[in-house]
Amino acid sequence: MFSFKKAVPLLMIMVVLLSACSQNIEALQQLGQNKEESRVEKDTPITSNEPSIKLDKELEEADTFDPIVLFELTEDDFKKPATEIPYYSFGRIEFITQEIIQGFAEGHFPWRGSPDHAAEILTQNLIPAGVSPDQVSHNRIRVENENQADELTIVEKIVPDLGTFTISLQFHPESGGICFISKIVWQPAKR
Repeated sequence: MFSFKKAVPLLMIMVVLLSACSQNIEALQQLGQNKEESRVEKDTPITSNEPSIKLDKELEEADTFDPIVLFELTEDDFKKPATEIPYYSFGRIEFITQEIIQGFAEGHFPWRGSPDHAAEILTQNLIPAGVSPDQVSHNRIRVENENQADELTIVEKIVPDLGTFTISLQFHPESGGICFISKIVWQPAKR
């Protein structure tokens, strides 16, 4: 049964709570407004997801960025059997098989044995959509220990507006002459 004697104290409690909440909301709104004003003054974001105007200006003023290693094999990798060495292929890491080695020996995919062609073909994924492969240049930079088992060839792939990819390629004695990409370093283009 409803009793006014019991309802009055409950109503009083509700009024006090609503009043307190109202004051807290006003205080929070004022606090938020002060934060917004200080944010504008300091030119810093409220959240980490907002871009910082100051950081954007610093990036625009930067001429170059540090090179970024995208892929790298270790010396220990080349001590493994050829079929256990990670093989960079179009942005994926695969492993060559005995069938691939046999096919190469039979004359299939001869580009796998040419560091220049392997660098050009296996790294096609580094060319963004909208850039024609004709716009990309490939230059052999240097060869160490040429025509020896431990030959190292370095090729540069220059992609307009993106930067330069330095691609190192090595052979493995058990690969039958197939070269492996051992390192890819990206030097972003100057802005």
